[in-house]
Amino acid sequence: MKKQTMKRVVALAAAISMVIGLTACSNGGGDAKDTTKAADNKEQQESNTTGEINIGVVGPMTGANAEDGIGFKVAVGIAVDEINAAGGAAGYKLTYDSNDSASDANQSADIVRQYAENDKYSVIIGDFTTSCCVVDAEIVDKYQIPMITPTASGSQLPGISDWFFSMSHTQEYESPWAAEHVTKDYLGAKSVGIMYLNTDWGTQVDGFLLKAYEELGIEVLANESYLDTETNFSSIVSKLSSEKPDVIVVVDQSNAATIINQIRSAGVETQIQLLGPGAAVQIVDQTGDNSEGVVTNTASLLTYDNEKVSGFMKTFYEQAGFDAADHAICAYNTVYMIATAIENAVADGKTEINRTVIKDYLETAEFDSPIGLVKFNELHGSNRDMLIVAVENGEYVVKCDYGYFD
Repeated sequence: MKKQTMKRVVALAAAISMVIGLTACSNGGGDAKDTTKAADNKEQQESNTTGEINIGVVGPMTGANAEDGIGFKVAVGIAVDEINAAGGAAGYKLTYDSNDSASDANQSADIVRQYAENDKYSVIIGDFTTSCCVVDAEIVDKYQIPMITPTASGSQLPGISDWFFSMSHTQEYESPWAAEHVTKDYLGAKSVGIMYLNTDWGTQVDGFLLKAYEELGIEVLANESYLDTETNFSSIVSKLSSEKPDVIVVVDQSNAATIINQIRSAGVETQIQLLGPGAAVQIVDQTGDNSEGVVTNTASLLTYDNEKVSGFMKTFYEQAGFDAADHAICAYNTVYMIATAIENAVADGKTEINRTVIKDYLETAEFDSPIGLVKFNELHGSNRDMLIVAVENGEYVVKCDYGYFD
């Protein structure tokens, strides 16, 4: 197999000017729920002879994580339009259908199964959460269709299936990194109070943090969980603040802004460290002065003055109505990894592009993305380098750049 790196990103601005627009839920295909099931798995592995590669997208378009799922859909659409405008992936036109999982594992599994049983689809992008992806991985393993999650980072996912890939680092990597380099090295904390979302992801992060803090000699004065349906965090905030930790560590994504506002509204001035949302612009927008000084780690910092991502940011905002976060550009990169796999397969003389070929060539694909080189490791995961950023004057500012702690 040839191992090539896609360089199309250097022409990002030019490609974006050719974007033809994103349809509401589909681009070149029908709703997956209306498709006909394949007769058997053999038919699903037949080669693509139509000149099209159809992608099934699954993510939370409604519910607490709706912005992330909508971000998936918009970002996938931008990448598909760019690639097709440039002649496709080795001449193959990309199309996609998207469906809403609402971050519900059963709903996600139903959608993934419908994609997998329909030989129209060659690859699946999604889902957002670890709990959904754990169930989905069993399905794609059974039906032998490659699936790439742009975001899910649970420790169960690496190696869960030969057919499952993740664009995200695992929490087994990120959580100890954040404990050591953000809490200890950057903030210099001797004690912490933790509040975390009681989901598969949240409890895993909490477990890795507790272990890391013990090894680092950082005292955990309080460790409180809450359900994703909760909106009033006053009792937890009161308990954490009464323990007087050096840092309050918030392990959450969609509730981060609400929690920051409630901490500051309670008059608590303790340093806040976030783990989960990355440098999401929406958090600053929704918290105003309350987020001043908040610190987090992130794999990317998307800003309009960064020429590598500004074109993507502008197009994304025009179509989504909100700013792109790291989760969105990971979905964008996922499409380019699929295109890279197809291009490398064709360059190797493959005349049939099917599920197996795409899976095999994803394993060696590399894409020089707007946020750095993207490739999968031996467990089909990705260990991305980290930035430490802080909110200053209403904007994220890099405090420790990539490789600072190497």
